Amino acid sequence: MNVAAIFHRSSGNLCYAADQDTVVLRLQTGKDVEQVTLVCADPFIHELTRRKHWYGQHYIMQCLCELPHHILWEYRIKPPFKRLQYYFEVSAGEERYAVMEDGVFPIGDTSPAHRQCFKFAWLNPSDVIAPPAWVKDTVWYQIMPDRFCRDKNAPDDPKFLSWGQKKYFGFNHTYGGTLKGITERLPYLRELGITGLYLTPIFSAGSYHKYNTFDYRTVDPDFGTEDDLRELVQKAHQAGIRIMLDGVFNHCGTNFFAWQDVCQKQKASPYYDWFFINQENFLSERVETADARYYTFSFWAGMPKFNTNHPEVIEYFSEICAYWVREWDIDG
Repeated sequence: MNVAAIFHRSSGNLCYAADQDTVVLRLQTGKDVEQVTLVCADPFIHELTRRKHWYGQHYIMQCLCELPHHILWEYRIKPPFKRLQYYFEVSAGEERYAVMEDGVFPIGDTSPAHRQCFKFAWLNPSDVIAPPAWVKDTVWYQIMPDRFCRDKNAPDDPKFLSWGQKKYFGFNHTYGGTLKGITERLPYLRELGITGLYLTPIFSAGSYHKYNTFDYRTVDPDFGTEDDLRELVQKAHQAGIRIMLDGVFNHCGTNFFAWQDVCQKQKASPYYDWFFINQENFLSERVETADARYYTFSFWAGMPKFNTNHPEVIEYFSEICAYWVREWDIDG
């Protein structure tokens, strides 16, 4: 058996709460494994039944999917007391191993009582990820507005590249795609079976991609107006298509009001701690931040990184999200 291919951890996508009653457990193995059995029970079941050692019930796991070099096995269980202790038994031919938290051992060479089992400490409702029901069946189509469609009434601006032109492609080169252009193509998207549009950033910024946001409340004029966005959302909803916006909350552009205030007032700015500034003389003409004078997206000086643990940053972006929903009736 390819023991090195066996992997599990009691977190992430291998162990999580699917809802308030159900825990999902997954085990990754090599392709030589023929069967996986989950052995689990409440971690204190032996105390309840007055036994000396913990013991578990056996459940045959299902093959969830076959990957290029692995098999992913899954079992969904409803622990009556919202907690679990568990390990796995894997079989390949006559080989049988117990997969414990402290290693993989031949069955018979050890007892679960003398090894470290995996544990799911508590099924906490706050740990349950509960997206809206409609998300599950949505067919998403991602659109970078500048690259999708220039509306039929868009001005013939010389700053726009010709569609398909790549020779002089750069940071500030645009093709002139607009929100109205997306609206005009809704019938085409609906014909494809699309039921959700994921738009990359559309708010005021200094690049074609708009990931260096200057103002989270203003539609970038390259793409149109606020009314254009309202029209897009309204007509998309009429066509049965949801709208999700890309919120760039990891970093901003240099013209964002808080960063501008920090550059002017430095440590005296009330927004100084909204960012990760590591050096007194952090202002520089250098376009990269390999010197770590402040943290950024990648190493681009033009995209200072937010301290998203700061309460005021959390409050600011929570309100921004609420504003987008109130103002434009977006879906996410």
